[in-house]
Amino acid sequence: MNRGTLALAIAILLFSNSALTAETNSNNESEPLSRLSDILQQRHDALFGTIEQLDIPPANYDHEAVRDSEYSRSAQPRLQSNTRSSNSTTQLKKQLAKVQSAAQQQKVNAEAQEKSYKKSQQRLSAQIAQLKQQLSEAQKRPAESSLRQVGEQVSERIRSVWANIQKPDNTNRSSGNNQTQLTAQINDLTQQLTAAKNLNAQRQADLDALKLQLAATEKASADKLAKADSAAKAKDDQSQKLTAQIADLQQKLKDTEKSSSELQTQAENNRKEAATQIAMLQHKLNAVQKRDAGKQERIDALSQSLDSNNLQLNIKIDTLQQQLAAAEKASEEQKSLMAVQEVESKKRVSQIEALQQQLADNKKSQEQSATHTVAANKGPSAKPVTNAEKQAYANGIMYARQLREINNQQQQMGLVLDNRFLVSGFNDEMNKQSSMSSKDLSAALTTFNSTVDKKMNELATKSEKSSNSYLQEFNKKKGVKKSLSGFSYQVVSAGNNKKNTGNGPLRIQLRESLSTGVIVSDTDKLEDKSITIYYEQLPPLLQEGINMIGEGGFVKIVVPAQLVYGDAGSPPLIPPKSTLIYDLKRLAP
Repeated sequence: MNRGTLALAIAILLFSNSALTAETNSNNESEPLSRLSDILQQRHDALFGTIEQLDIPPANYDHEAVRDSEYSRSAQPRLQSNTRSSNSTTQLKKQLAKVQSAAQQQKVNAEAQEKSYKKSQQRLSAQIAQLKQQLSEAQKRPAESSLRQVGEQVSERIRSVWANIQKPDNTNRSSGNNQTQLTAQINDLTQQLTAAKNLNAQRQADLDALKLQLAATEKASADKLAKADSAAKAKDDQSQKLTAQIADLQQKLKDTEKSSSELQTQAENNRKEAATQIAMLQHKLNAVQKRDAGKQERIDALSQSLDSNNLQLNIKIDTLQQQLAAAEKASEEQKSLMAVQEVESKKRVSQIEALQQQLADNKKSQEQSATHTVAANKGPSAKPVTNAEKQAYANGIMYARQLREINNQQQQMGLVLDNRFLVSGFNDEMNKQSSMSSKDLSAALTTFNSTVDKKMNELATKSEKSSNSYLQEFNKKKGVKKSLSGFSYQVVSAGNNKKNTGNGPLRIQLRESLSTGVIVSDTDKLEDKSITIYYEQLPPLLQEGINMIGEGGFVKIVVPAQLVYGDAGSPPLIPPKSTLIYDLKRLAP
């Protein structure tokens, strides 16, 4: 009896100690969960508290944020190379705007990340609380229920056994039965205690599994916190770099704006100074142009007159060359008459010497000298024999033709001169004598020039009207075109395909006339009816005409007054404001 009761008491004490141990372990296991929650909260406050203290938001960690960060870092060296240009200010502003935009985007991303982290923390806290509750329920409720049930059963057994022990009258009668029942009860209690231990072992296994799960959760949380710490540190470093870059860019922007302002001020001063200098130079230029306008007009007129005179001189030289060739040919044919001509020439030389002597003796008698000169001119002229005589004779012919041409043009103007006195005056000048005094000569020339000026004014009015009318009518004709130089032309005949190459002489026929029909010059009056001339010797207007036709071609060129002799003309040959007409034919060589 005493031994069984003691065993039962020991079993109850062991079971109670086991239950208390399980409850103590349950309380100890709940402490890491509380510490984990506290650590998470502290890491969260440390991470996002640092971010909120920054002047700019931390950078996001996706690829776009990395590119923006690299772009902001590369902006600085590019800006340093352009700080002196007017575009650097705009580039700095753009780059600063990009950096600020990236920072703003990073702030938005950080806020979104913070919200996501808070949600994750809430979910983790809920999971930890749920695990705490499950662990508490798993440790507390089943253990208390089992212990309570077993304790009640054991107490009930003890009371029953004690009650049996308190019955002395029945002790002897039922000692064998009680011993058997007590043994059965102890066995039953032992089995129940074993079952309770097995149940506690299962609960302990579940508790160990929950511990492992909690350890894994704590490790995962620790890893997340470590990553969060690393990310927070990286964000902090990047934020500091971005803050430094923004401050640097802002300072450079201020420096650039200041430099740009100084440059603009300097540029404005330079512009004003340049404008003043330009105005002064323009004023001087206007004065010079105004002063030289008349000179340039006279120079142009003289240049055109020189071109025309050169052309006429070339024509005359060609004519003289032809005449000289003809004279040489004639001299070859007249070799047989050389002797007779030489004798006659000697006689005439003797006569000339006698006349010269007579003129020298009678210088004071101008009338007799004039009568003698006229008589000498009426006599037969000596035929040139030597080259010197031929050259002198040719020059005399040329002078006479020029005089006759001028005389004809004067007659076209209405000025008729007596040829007898014209020749007489020429001969007297050649002989260095005069039938008139210098005063009378000056008065006569003044009167003549006045008459010429009057006639020229009349011709200028008539010529301008005639020129304008002729040019208008000509431009209406079929095939008439206008050149780049400003003159009108009509290709009457294009000729063959042999265009001018600029090499070798050209053989041409040329007639120069006025719109009134007056002919200024004409190669048709020459013996060969043409002239041979080089391309470079032609005036630019005629060079253009030659380029329009081939051999056998014919082009008519009408040139306004402003492109040739202008308002001045080339008196007495060409009246003022005259339009010139060139009939140009290119012949085969």
